[in-house]
Order: sequence, then structure tokens, then C-alpha cells
Amino acid sequence: MRRKITSNFVNWVDGMKLSKDQFITQERAIRDHLRDAVELGLSDHHFGLLEPVDLSFHGREARLIACRAVCRDGSRIEHLPEHEQVADADLSTYQNPEHEGRSFYLLAMPQHEASEGLGPYVGEPPRQETCVPRMKLLVMPDDRLNATALRSAMLPIARFSVQQGKVVPAQDYLAPWFQIIGCPDLEKLKQDLEETLNVVSGGSKMVLNKLYDKPREIQDRFPNRNYEHWAIHTLNSISRLKADLQLGMERPYQLVRAVMELANAIEGAWASMPEREEFMKQMEGIGNWSRLVRGMQTAMSKLASFRYTHWDLNPACELCATFLEQARLVHAQLGELNRFEPVTLLRDVPQATQQEVIKPVKPEPEPGQFKWNQSKP
Repeated sequence: MRRKITSNFVNWVDGMKLSKDQFITQERAIRDHLRDAVELGLSDHHFGLLEPVDLSFHGREARLIACRAVCRDGSRIEHLPEHEQVADADLSTYQNPEHEGRSFYLLAMPQHEASEGLGPYVGEPPRQETCVPRMKLLVMPDDRLNATALRSAMLPIARFSVQQGKVVPAQDYLAPWFQIIGCPDLEKLKQDLEETLNVVSGGSKMVLNKLYDKPREIQDRFPNRNYEHWAIHTLNSISRLKADLQLGMERPYQLVRAVMELANAIEGAWASMPEREEFMKQMEGIGNWSRLVRGMQTAMSKLASFRYTHWDLNPACELCATFLEQARLVHAQLGELNRFEPVTLLRDVPQATQQEVIKPVKPEPEPGQFKWNQSKP
């Protein structure tokens, strides 16, 4: 008889026939997934999702008997016999000849009106009471199960295919909350983020140094203070990111979230500029730099519109790497532009000084020549 590892997961471990090492690995993956999902802002109903205790296929029906509820902190509400629930899904539609050889997912979906719990988070099932949310089963073809569906309250708990008119469960299928895909380039992304923060900080400081090293009267004649605004706001925004990076970012979602915060900080500094139209006109006058800025804006928009899935962040890491590269190119030139040199314009000179500047100066006569104001003898 297999030894019980913990009071929780007993049925699950025995049913899946996991070794102790496999159990510990998947337990860590589950907790990591839940933290990822919290950080990436998935819906509260996602945490009313369930673990199957007994899933079986009977002819044209799939039957799920009872479940455990998953809480935000990784704990589970243990299944009890008196709270058993049975959910069926009709598979007869998918046994037609036109579906021969196709794959389908079996999705568990909690009833929203029954998943509101008494836990400390909205939508979390109650921890103290021995009950689980009511749920139902749905069937979805493989090609329709996209990121949008997975970000909702649906959870694919099984996969099957139709072979010779019969439903054949996939024995090697592992539900995505266990299948946390690793990021092979995670360390490189971490180094890119650290380098980018240093470049952004250095470029912003160069702008401020060029301004504040000048006398006060020259500071007032700074041609475009949007650069100063950009530098100050960016420095304020990345200070916490640099501290978090020094404390340690080892998980994919932490780095992805930090890059998104950096992109939001740069975009926020741009959006709050007092004279943005004038700044954009000046930026277009600098050919290479304007092209780099547009590339950075494109990378930011892709990063903002990307649909994130919490168990596979590799596509997100690729977008983050592209944005970081563009941000480094832009901010590396930020402090080198000639536009940051204060210019003395006639309109900036006080009125009294202008008259002295405009008044013509009489040339001094050479020795032996007659002087202008010298009276005749």
C-alpha cells in the first residue's frame, strides 16, 4: 500500500500513482502557478477551479465525480463523500465520422453563482467549511482552445481523441496547471533588464547633469524642458525596480511584470509631458533617434496587447527582450543629443539688455585719424 504523503492530495496521489519526488515537484509547480496567476491578474473565478478526484469515460459520456477546490494560497478544500457531485458531458456529438482522429479537451467550469466563497479574497471558496463549488463539464475541440478561453474560468482537466467511433482518453495528458513550461533564456532576460535599467538611469542622469550644472539664468533658457520631465519621472519610476532586482527576481512572471512596469513608466513620462506636441516635432528632426523611439513605442504596444498565459511565458519573455533592446538604444543616446545644450536667444534676453545689444558701436579710429567726437581746433 502506498504511504500517505500528506493529509491533502491523498486520493490524488494514489490515483495518479506518483512517487514522492514527483509529488514534491508538482506541488511546487502548483504553488508557483497560483502565485503567477495572482500576479498576472487573472479573474477571481479562476480560483474556484477544481481538481478531479475520479474522472471516467462511459460510452458516450464523460463523468467527473467530486472535486477539490483550489484556493489562492495553494491550499485545497478536501473532498468529502457527503459533498460528492457528479458532472456529465455528452460526447455523442463528437463520435461522428467527421470527427475521426480529432482531439478534444474536457473543460471543468465552476458555476459562478456558487463559487463566491467566504475566504479572505473575493471569489475564493471558503476554507473553513467542507464544501466545493458546483461545476459543469464542457467539451472543446483542440483547435478552439486558445489563450482567450484559458484566461477565463475554464480549466482543461482531460484530453481525448476519437478513434473508430470510440472515445479514447489521452493517457499522457497533464493538465496545464501542472505543466509549467520553463524559460531557458530567463537568466539572459534578467541580465538584459539589469543592463537596461542602468542605461535608462544613466541617460536620464546625463540630461539632468547638463541642465543643473549650468547657472540658474541659463536653466531658465533651456530650450525644451520635456527632456527634464522625462528624465525625472523615469528615474523616480525605476528606483523600485532596481531595488527589486537587487533583492532577487528568479521567476518568469517577476521579470515579465518588471519589464511591463518599466514600459508603463516610460510611456507615463511621455504622456504627462507639458508640451508633448513640441517635443514630438523636435524628436522628428533627429533622424536616427526618432526611428529608435518609434521602434520602442512599437515594442511597448506589442507588450501591452499580448495575451498572457500563466503557464507559458516564453512568448512574453521574447517580447520583453525586444522592448529592452529598443529602450537601451533610445536611452543610450538620450544624454548625447545636442538639443540638450542651452541656447541663448534674443527673445530670452531682457528688454533693457536688448537695447544695448542692438545699439551700434562706433569703431575706434586708428592712430593719426580724425576722431568722431573730437571738435575742430
